Amino acid sequence: MDLSTLLPAVPANRFDTLLPPLLICMEVMRLSDYILEEIIAMRRRPLISKALVN
Repeated sequence: MDLSTLLPAVPANRFDTLLPPLLICMEVMRLSDYILEEIIAMRRRPLISKALVN
């Protein structure tokens, strides 16, 4: 079985916890963080739902 074209996705917030042999074989793709407006919207959703129930 040829796994040379396999592209696994390994999500990680920190790279210092990954094993060095694994890091050597990986290509790191950095994605942007949430913007402030997105964070506020995510935190409001549960509060609004809870307020509607009460």
